[in-house]
Amino acid sequence: VVRGVVHLVAAVTSSLVCLFDIRQPQVPLLRWQHHQEYDPPHHLSISSLPGTPGGSVLLTVNRTWGECVYYQYAAGGREFGPVSLEHPRKLRALADVHASPPGH
Repeated sequence: VVRGVVHLVAAVTSSLVCLFDIRQPQVPLLRWQHHQEYDPPHHLSISSLPGTPGGSVLLTVNRTWGECVYYQYAAGGREFGPVSLEHPRKLRALADVHASPPGH
């Protein structure tokens, strides 16, 4: 991996949100079921997570309801790909990304 070069790309299907390494796009590194088949995500964005070294989020927004969901992940080290940090959660405010999941 070249420092500062990003090799990740995200995609949305009718039932999944997937994270791929463009150098090996056959199999997703991570995938989540978005449970939004009635109104699949329309917008998808990858962002770094301020205040969390190596942490990133995939943000999805669906067209009809404007529902924003985030999928948090982090680098898994040289030998492993990214790892999911928690279950997807609805985003109501930016502070939600830094909040502990319910029940923790």
